[in-house]
Amino acid sequence: MLTKSQLIIIGIVAFVIVVFVLIFNGIIPGLQQEGAKTGGQVVKSPPKIPLEFWGIYDNKESYKTAFSAFSAANPGVEFNYKKFDNEKEYFDAILEALATGGGPDIMMIPSNGLTKHIGRLQPAPAQVNINFLRQSFPQVVEQDFVAQGNVYALPLSIDTLVLFYNRDLLDQAAINPPTTWEDFKKITIQITKLTAGKTIASPGAAIGGSSKSVHNAPDILMMLMAQNGTTMTNNQGGPAFASAQGENALKFYTQFSDTTGDSYVWNDQLQYSLDAFAQEKVPFIIDYASAIPEIKARNQFLNFAAAPAPQSKEAQKTVSYSHYWGYTVPKQSKKQDLAWRFIANLATQQAGAYMTATKKPPALRELINQNLNDIGLGIFAKQALTARSWAQPDPEAVKTIFDQMIVSVLENKVSITNALGQAQTQVSALRK
Repeated sequence: MLTKSQLIIIGIVAFVIVVFVLIFNGIIPGLQQEGAKTGGQVVKSPPKIPLEFWGIYDNKESYKTAFSAFSAANPGVEFNYKKFDNEKEYFDAILEALATGGGPDIMMIPSNGLTKHIGRLQPAPAQVNINFLRQSFPQVVEQDFVAQGNVYALPLSIDTLVLFYNRDLLDQAAINPPTTWEDFKKITIQITKLTAGKTIASPGAAIGGSSKSVHNAPDILMMLMAQNGTTMTNNQGGPAFASAQGENALKFYTQFSDTTGDSYVWNDQLQYSLDAFAQEKVPFIIDYASAIPEIKARNQFLNFAAAPAPQSKEAQKTVSYSHYWGYTVPKQSKKQDLAWRFIANLATQQAGAYMTATKKPPALRELINQNLNDIGLGIFAKQALTARSWAQPDPEAVKTIFDQMIVSVLENKVSITNALGQAQTQVSALRK
């Protein structure tokens, strides 16, 4: 007969055996904390692989579907998304982080900024090549994000300049949105109201001024240059816009703010274009889809719509002007292959989810074709197919130079020819 001490020992041993069995089968915490049970066996969880993604303007929710899908296909991958709302702060933060050996695995660059940032970027792997680009995106993407035969970035959205118009004001004047620059000029002169002293009482369109009064003024001028065939750069990548075509574009643009001319419809002393448009003080502005939220924030009840950017009656082909962002990988990233795999998946498989979340115009050809007749996105989708841009050594500096060129002409400091020549010299100096 077992003694009391022996019974206690047997009970303890039995308890330990039961607890071990329960732990092993994951019924109570223990070994299961280090992994998941599959078929009675413990499988360790995959190691965590964080991807640092620094973005501009978009909230994390814009990429929620893309993050979830990629993490599901690549267990362990986690996304640390950092949002910026200011471009200067964004690039300052990236440069500071890269200088100390840190920074993101995924970042964004503007469509006109590859020349400036290329030294810091890792080109896409062989699978993401020019053939892939041509099959998947409009021509402008190859123009903007390919160098030395390598792809450096992929877009999710392509934004283009369009003609926004106030539907109520045009209906009251029994006017349809103009499709040509010739009609645009005629209509805006017709509806502009001047005082006896030739002061603008009611402007016909926000065009012709500098960035002081016209949102994206330099881009509108660049669009006119692209439309009339101005060669923006030479074979060596240097600026070449100081030409007869460049002069014609600058003259056409600034005539609308020339107080001595017959096409005077706007000036830099008027209210800022987005504010004037939102307050129904001007019937036309030229801007990007990205301006729509800004307009609605100023007046959510404004009855306005978009029309394609005007073209010249003599134009042989339609040309629009684009500005957008591409997703790329810094050279310093320790996870370049994984980051590029995500970008390729984001720009193709997840592009539809992004478009749905953000309401931004698509960049993927498949989505462009699906939205050609969409009320909101159709115009931008069509224009993405005819979009043009040009490589700039420093986009922000070039924008300032073009703005100063407009001001110098309007204030009669220099002639059209000299203004263009000076601007070209200044842009050329940025490449040194």
